[in-house]
Amino acid sequence: MKFGLDVGVYGRLATPENIIPLAELADSAGFDSVWLADHVVFPVDIQSRYPYNPTGQFPVPGSEPLLEPIATMGVLAGATKHVKIGTAVLVMPYRNPVVLAKMLTTYDVFTGGRIILGAGVGWLEEEFHALDARAFSQEMHFAGCLLTLVTGDGAERCWTSLSDALGNDRTGLNLIPEVTRVSVSCFEIIE
Repeated sequence: MKFGLDVGVYGRLATPENIIPLAELADSAGFDSVWLADHVVFPVDIQSRYPYNPTGQFPVPGSEPLLEPIATMGVLAGATKHVKIGTAVLVMPYRNPVVLAKMLTTYDVFTGGRIILGAGVGWLEEEFHALDARAFSQEMHFAGCLLTLVTGDGAERCWTSLSDALGNDRTGLNLIPEVTRVSVSCFEIIE
Protein backbone atom coordinates (compact mmCIF):
# COMPACT_ATOMS: atom_id res chain seq x y z
CA MET A 1 0.00 0.00 0.00
CA LYS A 2 1.18 3.52 -0.85
CA PHE A 3 0.44 6.62 1.21
CA GLY A 4 0.24 10.20 0.01
CA LEU A 5 -0.27 13.46 1.87
CA ASP A 6 -2.07 16.66 0.86
CA VAL A 7 0.27 19.44 1.97
CA GLY A 8 -2.45 22.12 1.86
CA VAL A 9 -1.77 24.99 -0.55
CA TYR A 10 -4.82 26.93 0.60
CA GLY A 11 -6.31 27.65 3.99
CA ARG A 12 -4.81 28.90 7.26
CA LEU A 13 -1.86 26.47 7.12
CA ALA A 14 -0.82 27.40 3.56
CA THR A 15 2.50 28.97 4.49
CA PRO A 16 6.10 28.03 3.68
CA GLU A 17 6.66 27.41 7.41
CA ASN A 18 4.04 24.64 7.31
CA ILE A 19 4.18 23.21 3.79
CA ILE A 20 7.94 22.69 3.39
CA PRO A 21 8.50 20.86 6.71
CA LEU A 22 5.38 18.75 6.06
CA ALA A 23 6.70 17.69 2.64
CA GLU A 24 10.15 17.01 4.11
CA LEU A 25 8.56 14.89 6.85
CA ALA A 26 6.56 12.92 4.26
CA ASP A 27 9.79 12.41 2.30
CA SER A 28 11.81 11.20 5.29
CA ALA A 29 8.97 9.05 6.68
CA GLY A 30 8.70 7.05 3.47
CA PHE A 31 5.44 8.42 2.10
CA ASP A 32 4.98 7.76 -1.61
CA SER A 33 3.67 11.19 -2.58
CA VAL A 34 2.64 14.69 -1.59
CA TRP A 35 -0.30 16.40 -3.27
CA LEU A 36 -1.22 19.95 -4.23
CA ALA A 37 -4.74 21.19 -4.99
CA ASP A 38 -5.36 23.87 -7.59
CA HIS A 39 -6.98 27.26 -7.34
CA VAL A 40 -5.49 30.47 -8.65
CA VAL A 41 -7.97 32.92 -7.09
CA PHE A 42 -10.92 32.70 -4.73
CA PRO A 43 -13.69 34.93 -6.08
CA VAL A 44 -15.39 37.16 -3.51
CA ASP A 45 -18.83 35.78 -4.36
CA ILE A 46 -19.08 32.04 -5.15
CA GLN A 47 -22.41 30.90 -6.58
CA SER A 48 -21.09 27.66 -8.14
CA ARG A 49 -21.95 24.50 -6.25
CA TYR A 50 -18.91 22.82 -4.69
CA PRO A 51 -19.25 19.19 -5.86
CA TYR A 52 -17.34 17.57 -2.97
CA ASN A 53 -19.50 18.75 -0.08
CA PRO A 54 -23.16 17.78 0.54
CA THR A 55 -24.04 21.41 1.26
CA GLY A 56 -22.42 22.63 -1.98
CA GLN A 57 -20.49 25.26 -0.04
CA PHE A 58 -16.76 25.68 -0.63
CA PRO A 59 -15.07 24.84 2.71
CA VAL A 60 -12.41 27.58 2.73
CA PRO A 61 -13.17 31.30 3.08
CA GLY A 62 -11.88 33.44 0.23
CA SER A 63 -9.80 35.46 2.68
CA GLU A 64 -7.55 32.49 3.53
CA PRO A 65 -4.00 32.19 2.08
CA LEU A 66 -3.73 30.61 -1.36
CA LEU A 67 -0.54 29.35 -3.04
CA GLU A 68 -0.23 28.42 -6.74
CA PRO A 69 0.43 24.66 -7.13
CA ILE A 70 2.89 24.67 -10.05
CA ALA A 71 5.13 27.21 -8.30
CA THR A 72 4.81 25.24 -5.05
CA MET A 73 5.72 22.07 -6.94
CA GLY A 74 9.07 23.67 -7.87
CA VAL A 75 9.80 24.56 -4.26
CA LEU A 76 8.95 21.04 -3.07
CA ALA A 77 11.04 19.50 -5.87
CA GLY A 78 14.07 21.19 -4.32
CA ALA A 79 13.09 20.46 -0.72
CA THR A 80 12.52 16.70 -1.15
CA LYS A 81 14.53 13.80 -2.58
CA HIS A 82 12.27 10.74 -2.88
CA VAL A 83 8.59 11.58 -2.54
CA LYS A 84 6.53 12.05 -5.71
CA ILE A 85 4.88 15.45 -6.12
CA GLY A 86 1.42 15.50 -7.64
CA THR A 87 -1.51 17.74 -8.41
CA ALA A 88 -4.94 16.70 -7.16
CA VAL A 89 -6.13 18.04 -9.49
CA LEU A 90 -4.66 20.67 -11.77
CA VAL A 91 -7.36 22.64 -13.60
CA MET A 92 -5.91 22.31 -17.08
CA PRO A 93 -7.90 25.04 -18.90
CA TYR A 94 -6.55 27.78 -16.60
CA ARG A 95 -3.08 27.70 -18.14
CA ASN A 96 -1.34 28.20 -21.46
CA PRO A 97 -0.83 24.67 -22.86
CA VAL A 98 2.72 25.16 -24.15
CA VAL A 99 3.98 26.81 -20.96
CA LEU A 100 2.24 24.23 -18.77
CA ALA A 101 3.69 21.29 -20.71
CA LYS A 102 7.17 22.78 -20.56
CA MET A 103 6.93 23.55 -16.83
CA LEU A 104 5.74 20.05 -15.93
CA THR A 105 8.33 18.31 -18.08
CA THR A 106 11.08 20.52 -16.66
CA TYR A 107 10.08 19.64 -13.10
CA ASP A 108 9.94 15.98 -14.10
CA VAL A 109 13.52 16.16 -15.43
CA PHE A 110 14.83 17.94 -12.30
CA THR A 111 13.11 15.47 -9.97
CA GLY A 112 14.14 12.34 -11.81
CA GLY A 113 10.58 11.43 -12.74
CA ARG A 114 8.78 12.28 -9.49
CA ILE A 115 6.01 14.45 -10.97
CA ILE A 116 2.43 13.16 -11.07
CA LEU A 117 -0.16 15.07 -13.07
CA GLY A 118 -3.68 14.78 -11.73
CA ALA A 119 -5.69 16.62 -14.38
CA GLY A 120 -9.17 18.06 -14.18
CA VAL A 121 -11.46 20.56 -15.84
CA GLY A 122 -12.57 22.64 -12.84
CA TRP A 123 -15.89 23.37 -11.22
CA LEU A 124 -15.67 27.02 -10.12
CA GLU A 125 -17.16 29.06 -12.95
CA GLU A 126 -16.43 32.35 -11.17
CA GLU A 127 -12.72 31.49 -11.12
CA PHE A 128 -12.79 30.96 -14.91
CA HIS A 129 -14.29 34.45 -15.26
CA ALA A 130 -11.78 36.01 -12.86
CA LEU A 131 -8.92 34.50 -14.88
CA ASP A 132 -10.49 35.58 -18.17
CA ALA A 133 -10.27 31.93 -19.27
CA ARG A 134 -12.10 30.78 -22.38
CA ALA A 135 -15.74 29.77 -22.14
CA PHE A 136 -16.48 27.54 -19.14
CA SER A 137 -18.69 25.36 -21.37
CA GLN A 138 -15.69 24.38 -23.56
CA GLU A 139 -13.60 23.05 -20.67
CA MET A 140 -13.77 19.30 -21.45
CA HIS A 141 -12.50 19.68 -25.03
CA PHE A 142 -9.83 22.17 -23.98
CA ALA A 143 -8.53 19.97 -21.13
CA GLY A 144 -8.29 16.98 -23.47
CA CYS A 145 -6.11 19.01 -25.83
CA LEU A 146 -3.85 20.10 -22.99
CA LEU A 147 -3.37 16.51 -21.83
CA THR A 148 -2.42 15.61 -25.38
CA LEU A 149 0.23 18.34 -25.42
CA VAL A 150 1.69 17.26 -22.08
CA THR A 151 1.92 13.60 -23.08
CA GLY A 152 2.82 14.27 -26.72
CA ASP A 153 0.35 11.69 -28.05
CA GLY A 154 -1.20 13.15 -31.21
CA ALA A 155 0.03 16.67 -30.50
CA GLU A 156 -0.10 17.80 -34.14
CA ARG A 157 -3.82 16.96 -34.36
CA CYS A 158 -4.38 18.73 -31.07
CA TRP A 159 -2.93 22.05 -32.29
CA THR A 160 -5.57 22.25 -35.01
CA SER A 161 -8.33 21.34 -32.57
CA LEU A 162 -7.04 23.71 -29.88
CA SER A 163 -6.68 26.54 -32.40
CA ASP A 164 -10.27 26.04 -33.51
CA ALA A 165 -11.49 26.02 -29.91
CA LEU A 166 -9.60 29.20 -29.04
CA GLY A 167 -10.09 30.99 -32.35
CA ASN A 168 -6.33 31.50 -32.70
CA ASP A 169 -3.99 31.03 -35.63
CA ARG A 170 -1.31 28.66 -34.32
CA THR A 171 0.44 27.97 -37.62
CA GLY A 172 3.63 29.62 -36.34
CA LEU A 173 3.80 27.09 -33.51
CA ASN A 174 4.19 24.01 -35.69
CA LEU A 175 7.53 23.13 -34.03
CA ILE A 176 6.31 23.51 -30.46
CA PRO A 177 4.77 20.03 -30.00
CA GLU A 178 8.12 18.34 -30.67
CA VAL A 179 9.72 20.48 -27.98
CA THR A 180 7.04 19.70 -25.39
CA ARG A 181 6.64 15.98 -26.04
CA VAL A 182 7.48 13.69 -23.16
CA SER A 183 7.02 10.00 -22.61
CA VAL A 184 3.66 9.14 -21.10
CA SER A 185 5.64 7.20 -18.49
CA CYS A 186 6.82 10.52 -17.04
CA PHE A 187 3.33 11.20 -15.73
CA GLU A 188 0.55 9.22 -14.18
CA ILE A 189 -2.54 10.60 -15.91
CA ILE A 190 -5.55 10.48 -13.57
CA GLU A 191 -8.82 10.72 -15.48
